Amino acid sequence: MVCTISSVLLAFAAALSLSSATVTSQFSLSGNYTPTVIPCPANQTYVRPASSGLSPSEKAWLSLRRPNVANALEAYLNNVGIPGFNVSAYISALKTNQSSVPIIGLTMSGGGNRAELCAYGTLIANNNFNFSISPAALEQIAGKAELGYPITVSDIYGISSTFYGARSVFDQSIDTLGFTWSGVQVQPSFANGSTPMPILMTDEVIPYGLQGSLSWNTINGTILYPSNASQTYYELTPFEFGSWRGRVKAFLDIEYFGTPMSGGLPINASVCINGYDSAAFCAGAGFAAANLWLAASTTDGVLGQFAKRSKIPYPANEDKLEQERLGAESLPSVNEIGGIEELLKENLTTILYGYTTNPFYGMNTSAIDPVAASQKELLLVDGSETGQENPLWPIIQPERAVDFIVVSDACGSELSSGWMNGTNLYNSYTSAKAAGLPFPTIPPVVTMLNLNHTSRPVFYGCNEPEVPLILFLADFPYTAYTNISSFESPITNDQLEQLTSNALSLVTQVNNTLRHDWSTCIACGAVHKSLKRLGMTEPASCSQCWKEYCWQGNLDQSQPGFLEPSLVLNSTLSWAEWNATVFF
Repeated sequence: MVCTISSVLLAFAAALSLSSATVTSQFSLSGNYTPTVIPCPANQTYVRPASSGLSPSEKAWLSLRRPNVANALEAYLNNVGIPGFNVSAYISALKTNQSSVPIIGLTMSGGGNRAELCAYGTLIANNNFNFSISPAALEQIAGKAELGYPITVSDIYGISSTFYGARSVFDQSIDTLGFTWSGVQVQPSFANGSTPMPILMTDEVIPYGLQGSLSWNTINGTILYPSNASQTYYELTPFEFGSWRGRVKAFLDIEYFGTPMSGGLPINASVCINGYDSAAFCAGAGFAAANLWLAASTTDGVLGQFAKRSKIPYPANEDKLEQERLGAESLPSVNEIGGIEELLKENLTTILYGYTTNPFYGMNTSAIDPVAASQKELLLVDGSETGQENPLWPIIQPERAVDFIVVSDACGSELSSGWMNGTNLYNSYTSAKAAGLPFPTIPPVVTMLNLNHTSRPVFYGCNEPEVPLILFLADFPYTAYTNISSFESPITNDQLEQLTSNALSLVTQVNNTLRHDWSTCIACGAVHKSLKRLGMTEPASCSQCWKEYCWQGNLDQSQPGFLEPSLVLNSTLSWAEWNATVFF
């Protein structure tokens, strides 16, 4: 099983729960956010081509992971009880043919606090998400700057919004900012294959003046959208940083992230960098969308996030409403950017992106585009900037052969009402199709709205044998109106509980109350592809799930109604009344 950006919180929490005797190699040598210069090891492979497939480290981890998945599946399937399914025979077949163990992916969309709360509210209950950095954290950022690295919004937001608040929850003696992304490798539960692999995804902006740069107001940033088949999506696993396709088709050993390199080797054998892969910074780079917030605010929403939507003319002034909403929503973050600019004494162009040295600089190989090889640094941004707020790209790569993907979408950037219309999932489909990657057919957003695909869970790909099966879960008001601003702050514990409970009601269909066989159907999704590899017959109950809950290819491109729903479990309680009496 693999996960994406929000999984950093799970990995983070797991690391901090370990005893002090086991965390040393999971943290930077400095013990905090400041990187350390170390001698470069000899006989080290720093960069490898993507054409070699999965890294040896990831392959080794998978060999440990598969038996654990088989054991967990046995308990899970016995608990669910799929009618007519022989669990013992299935598990026995898996244990003798481990290549058929299902690989399951979970992706969590971007979408600010709303998306995080829907996904991992219980882990961050004591973090109010305010822009707040202690003097101690600023000292650590200063230490990074003293090494000559620019400080950007990725440093600030990675620390303030994701990690620093965790010190109030976990062991006070541990400096959480020293936790590294490569350190996940040596967490006991990860190292023995007991826990899934987290993957972060970022996009890049190409500096102004270089081929491929799509510029908007070059002083303030670069707009990436729309994406195309040659777009470069970087991924950060606990093992590597790099890209499968696009301008870069290569990977760096992530322990040397931030090391100045040329031709695939350190420029100076005495200067390798330890700790630049701070988990806080990696997460911050993954949601650095400051250039789009700025564009949305200064153009009243015409550019930025608004440009990524599928335009649906309803109501008549929908475009104007969405412009105004996004312009207003981005304003607090834009105001913060001004404060960061003043704090860091840097110009706007310097601070907008997640900055790292380019490990592929100077490489003369077909795996690296010449323009990319000419850049001494990479500028990383939120994965949503190419219209894919759900980071599916890393787990649809054929090398990972993922069978079943659960897609949680709480981005809230598609309709002026703050609900989803499927744009991001459809964007991922069209990008995958253009790149020749396996992906189930996704209907246009008008059909998704008309067939209620964004108001209840739906499967895609049930009848497409060569693609992963997808379960799409769009955020929808079951017990709470969760269409809050992406930057809603502060969030109280009571409010957090309501938002998290709503997500649980969506995923479980209120513990099978709304769909009596729902838990059976999710279990069917988990085993669907592996049963075919094993040559085993799928239970009739699973076939019934696909008939009821899987898109069958039918289209409805008529004008949809405006999506402004009531609570599924209490349709008489209006948003205004709920907001005033329940969520106040």
